[in-house]
Amino acid sequence: MHLSQLLTDIYSDIVDSNPVVKGLCQDSRQLTSGELFFAYPGIGTDGRRFIKEAIEKGAAAILFESEGNTNANLPDARIPMVPIRDLASQLGPIAARFYDYPSRYLPVLGITGTNGKTTCTQFLADSLQQLQRPCGVIGTLGNGFYDHLKPTQLTTPDAIELQQLLADFRTQNAQAVVMEVSSHRLAQHRLNGTEFSVAAFTNLTRDHLDYHGTMEAYAKAKRSFFDLPGIQQAILNADDPYAQYWLPELAKQLPVYAYSLHPAQADLLHIPHIVVKKCDFAHRGLQAEIDTPWGEVFIENPFLIGRFNLSNLLLVLTVLKSLHFSLAEISEVISRLKGVKGRMQTFHVPGKAVVVVDYAHTPDALQQVLRALRLHCKGKLYCLFGCGGDRDRGKRPLMAAIAEREADSIILTNDNPRNEDPQQIMQDIQEGFSGGKPVYCEENRQAAIRYALQKAQAEDIVLIAGKGHETYQLIKGIQYPCDDAVEIRRLLSHF
Repeated sequence: MHLSQLLTDIYSDIVDSNPVVKGLCQDSRQLTSGELFFAYPGIGTDGRRFIKEAIEKGAAAILFESEGNTNANLPDARIPMVPIRDLASQLGPIAARFYDYPSRYLPVLGITGTNGKTTCTQFLADSLQQLQRPCGVIGTLGNGFYDHLKPTQLTTPDAIELQQLLADFRTQNAQAVVMEVSSHRLAQHRLNGTEFSVAAFTNLTRDHLDYHGTMEAYAKAKRSFFDLPGIQQAILNADDPYAQYWLPELAKQLPVYAYSLHPAQADLLHIPHIVVKKCDFAHRGLQAEIDTPWGEVFIENPFLIGRFNLSNLLLVLTVLKSLHFSLAEISEVISRLKGVKGRMQTFHVPGKAVVVVDYAHTPDALQQVLRALRLHCKGKLYCLFGCGGDRDRGKRPLMAAIAEREADSIILTNDNPRNEDPQQIMQDIQEGFSGGKPVYCEENRQAAIRYALQKAQAEDIVLIAGKGHETYQLIKGIQYPCDDAVEIRRLLSHF
C-alpha cells in the first residue's frame, strides 16, 4: 500500500515521494526496511528521539507528532517526513486501513469496567465456542482463540498490534472477537480505528488512580468507550452508580440495554433491561429467574458462586442475545460455564479447608469476593492479601478496613512490591486496621500461604487475593516465579 493511500483524509501533501509501505512500526528497535515509522511522545520516552535510527534502518517514511517539534529539529532524509498533529489518536485508523479494516468483517465485543472484564470475556468466549462460533480473545489472560491463549503483558495491545491481531483472527476464520477494554488504552486512543459491535460496561470502583489521578478522569476514560464510532449496541450494569448516570444520555445516542440484580433499580431507568426476579445462592452454585425483553429465562450453574458472578452472567446473556442466540441456547451454555483461572478458583481436599484464589486487588473486588465466600463458609473466613507497589496508595487502608470487616482472620503479605519498600506498603495497609481482629504479617508470599493453610480447619475458607492468574512476583524490576495456584496444590498434597 502506498503512503498516500494510508494517509487519505489525514495528510494529502505527499509531493516528492510516495513509497510503498510494507509494514507499520512504532519501536525503532523492531523496525525492518520498508516499514512506516511512527514517532510521537509516550509515557516514558519520546519516539521522535529515534527518527534518525529508523531512517538508518531503512524506514519507508516517518510520521511524527507535529506539536512541540518543527522540521528544523529533524534529521535530513530522502524519505517522506510527515508531520501529523495528535498522531497517537491517528495511529489506530491508519493501522486499520493498512490491515483492511478487520473489525468491519467480524463482530468485535468489547468489555470495560474496573472488575469483571476478564471473567466476562472468558465466559463469552467459552459460550461462543460451545455455540460453534470460533471466537478470538484479547485480554489479561492472553490473546488468541479460547483455550489457546498466548500470554501478554498488556490488557489491550497497542494500536498497531490490535489491528494486526484482528486481521489474523479474520484470516483464521474467527466468527467473533471478545476484548477487554482498559481505561489506560482508552485514554491513549489505542482503540481508535476499531469498530465494536457491542460495548459493555461492568462497574466502576476505585483503581488506577496512580495513572488517571482522579475518579473523575478515570470515569471519563471509561465513558469515552461509548463514543467510539460504529458501536451498534451498548450494555451497562444498572446497579453501578456511574452507569445510572450515563444510561439516559447513552439511550439517546445508540441502542442500549441495562442489566440489574434489582428489579426496582432497572424499572427506574425506563430502558430495556435484563433483571433478576429471584435468585438462590444457598446451595452449591447459583440459580436465577431472569426477566428480559425477549421473555423469561431460568439459569442454573453449579460451578459459580456469588452475586457478582450472577451479574457477570447477565452481561453474558445480553451480549449473546445481541448476537441473535435464543434464550434456550443461552441458558444451556451458561449452565456449563466454569470459573476462570485466578478468578474464584477453588481448591479443595476432603477434610481440609477450601482455598480460593482470586485476582481481587481493589477495595470493591475484595469486598465482593469476601461477601460471596461468606455465604458458603460454615467456619472461619481467612483473607490473605497485599497491595501492589507503584500504584494507588490511597486504596491500601481501604482494603485493610474491608478485610477486617468481612473476614475473621487476616494474613498480610506481599503482592507485587515493584520498586517500593514492602514494609512501607504493609505500613500503609495497616493504617486501615482498627485492631479488632487478628492480623498476621509475613512478607514472603509462599510462607504466608503456608501459614494460612496450616491455621485453617476443615470448615474454613481461605481467600488468597490479589495475584490471581499471575505466575510471577515483581520485585525491584525482576520477575520471580510466584504462582499461588501451584503453591496451594503443593501444600495441599503434603498436609
